[in-house]
Amino acid sequence: MRINQQLKLVVALSIVIVFFIFTTILVPINSDSWQYSFFALTMVVVVTLNVGAAVFQGGLFGLSAQFPSKYLSAVLSGQALGAVFACLCRIVSIAVAGEDAVAAAVNSALVYFTLADITLLISMVAFLWMTKTAFYQFYTSSHGTSSGKEGATITTALSGKKPSINVWKVFLKIKWYALSVCLVFVVTLAMFPAITAKIRPMYTGTKEHPSIWARE
Repeated sequence: MRINQQLKLVVALSIVIVFFIFTTILVPINSDSWQYSFFALTMVVVVTLNVGAAVFQGGLFGLSAQFPSKYLSAVLSGQALGAVFACLCRIVSIAVAGEDAVAAAVNSALVYFTLADITLLISMVAFLWMTKTAFYQFYTSSHGTSSGKEGATITTALSGKKPSINVWKVFLKIKWYALSVCLVFVVTLAMFPAITAKIRPMYTGTKEHPSIWARE
């Protein structure tokens, strides 16, 4: 049974949004008296978030493959930009956290996750709006195909059975592109967070006035 692609993306993104909001709610809660339960709950949330993100990411690649090639390239570029955006959010969260070290840790995390919640909600609204556009409906319709350059499109009715596609032949045609994407992920996961987490600031301030950027 095939699951509707749009429904799959909406459900996966909804799961991510709900659990991110739940995580944001947990930030200011003191968990000292139930650390083991809190750790178990955190692991469940992390696993669920990763499952939702994986389903959404896979569905997004499948969806973008129905559009002209430059849009698939935009998805990959957008993922790279997402990492830059996450770093900017981290900088903002530290900057507005305050001077008190204990309160700053909570405030920083709260701002960071709140920005993530807002971004996810905007993404959901943008996706739902996109599904209503004629451009999206044309390329995702099972009743139309495109030919020629972008913009020079024709709609044809499909009749009979769809021709079977040899997955191996498709893979051979895209093998170098697939390898480049694989290498990008290998380098990214090798660097983050194992190496990037070890980065320390060169200037830590003074004992009386420590720098907010030097906090652990």
